[in-house]
Amino acid sequence: WCPERSVVDAHASCGAVYLFCPRGSGTPRQVSPGHYTTGGGRKNAGDPAERHDDEREQYDDEYTRTSQRLCEPGYFCGGVASASAAHAGSPEFRGHGNGANSSAREAQRSHPGGIRRACPAGTFGSIAGLETVACSGPCPAGFYCPGRTVVPTRCPAGRYGSPADADRVQNTSKTGTPWTGDGVAPLNRPENIVSFSVGLNDARCSGACALGHYCPAASTRSTQVPCPAGRYGNVTGLRTADCSLSCPGMDDTGEALSAASLDGRGGRGGGANDVGSFATGSYICPSGSESICEPGYFCPVGSTSSVMKPCGGSARYCPKGSPRPIPVTLGFFTTPIGAGRATNRSSQVECPRGSYCIGGIRTLCPAGRYGSTTGLTSPGCTGPCTAGFYCKIGAWNCREQ
Repeated sequence: WCPERSVVDAHASCGAVYLFCPRGSGTPRQVSPGHYTTGGGRKNAGDPAERHDDEREQYDDEYTRTSQRLCEPGYFCGGVASASAAHAGSPEFRGHGNGANSSAREAQRSHPGGIRRACPAGTFGSIAGLETVACSGPCPAGFYCPGRTVVPTRCPAGRYGSPADADRVQNTSKTGTPWTGDGVAPLNRPENIVSFSVGLNDARCSGACALGHYCPAASTRSTQVPCPAGRYGNVTGLRTADCSLSCPGMDDTGEALSAASLDGRGGRGGGANDVGSFATGSYICPSGSESICEPGYFCPVGSTSSVMKPCGGSARYCPKGSPRPIPVTLGFFTTPIGAGRATNRSSQVECPRGSYCIGGIRTLCPAGRYGSTTGLTSPGCTGPCTAGFYCKIGAWNCREQ
């Protein structure tokens, strides 16, 4: 910059990173809030032909900034100038240091303005012109924010980001340097330490989804969605309503559709409102790879085992994938899944001729009586044998012998 009666075109360097001097400056200008300084540097202060205004990276230094720029999203540009613009003519700003204000110089070293700094991990900066280390705020629950985040990223399916983990207090210097507890260094002095809330900062988020539950992307608790009745989740980190790690979805960017959510239809439908249609990039669990409750058992919502609850007695049966026991139909009997498994029945069969069924138990018609039709429900069966004939146990013909 060139005060009155200057005799060279580079009378004095602009003086500090929070000051900039465009061409023709008569005094340094203080950087605006939410801005940072750029440019600067000359090979030879006395030779105008050696200017390299567009080679900012090579000649950029904190004493010869030439312009300011609005802080981009994902960054903050804060800081306090070491002195007001009224002091711009002091030797300190000219880089000599003779007679400089020591407290102002200390402030410049500890928290200089005019510098673009990345929003810290756990925060995000969604707009331009941010001024403080807190940026736009802590990463919200269900999301994570690495450093320089503009738009928070959803926690991947199978994991969750709790509100408690998204509201942790961090102590740091105003420039974003982690606080070490050292109160001697200028950055760590109490007046330069700020406390602000930060959220999660990597894709691990708070942890894996809990047993018996699945977590779509951006979940906020480990028990976000219980596994549907009839299915079970015996591992952590499940991602879809199929509650099976064999059905992880195509990626971690969103909730994958599952066979269960498509109501068993699967495939691509014709329209947005069709239950069979799904968004590009979604995933359908391959047939047979869902975590289905075993026959003879039922699995209520949030189950963690394929044999969560026995079906419970002859009057009920539980096919594969049962959300609850099914009462046996009148005139039918239930079938156990194996010898000695009376409480684990998986299907029902209509009572055949020559027998009757009560409470899911099949009993042969008593001697002297016969059962000519299926589905009988009384020990009287169809009736007594015809006079002059006799009927053995289980007879179905009134004139058996």
